[in-house]
Amino acid sequence: MNEPYARFIRHTLGCTCPEEVFQNIRVATGLPRTEHPPYIEITAGDRLLVRLLEWDGPDPAQLASLLTAGRADRDARGFNRFRLVVATEHPGTLEGVVAEALRCTPDLDDRTHLHVVARDEVTGLISPVAEETYEAPVAVEATVAIRRQARG
Repeated sequence: MNEPYARFIRHTLGCTCPEEVFQNIRVATGLPRTEHPPYIEITAGDRLLVRLLEWDGPDPAQLASLLTAGRADRDARGFNRFRLVVATEHPGTLEGVVAEALRCTPDLDDRTHLHVVARDEVTGLISPVAEETYEAPVAVEATVAIRRQARG
C-alpha cells in the first residue's frame, strides 16, 4: 500500500530521502477542518510531511496560507521538510499564482516546497472520500471501510 506513495514522493517530487524514511508511511485523508480545501496528508519516516490536494482554482493567498500552516505543522511536529502538492488539470496555468503565493508567504525556508503537478500524476493516491470523513483525520483503511459500508 505504501509503494505508490513512496514512488510519488521519490520520482514525481524528486525527494532524495534515504530508504529508511519510506519504510514508515502514514496517510490521513479528509483533512482539514478549516477554510482550506480537503487534502490528504502523507508522513514518511517521521521526517517528511506532504500535503496533497486536487485544486484547479487556487488563489495566491490560499496557497500562502497552506504553505504557512504546513511549515508551522512541520516545525511543531518535528518533521525535517514540508511539501505542499497541488494537482491540477493544467499545471502550467498556475505559474503566476504560484509566484505570487511564494512572494506573499512570510518566512519561507529551504525546507518548505511547493509542487504543482498534473492531476494524472496523483491517480490512485487521492480517492473520493465521503463528506462526513472530512470532520476528522481518517486513516486510509478506515476510509475504505466507510465507503464499503456506504455501498452496502
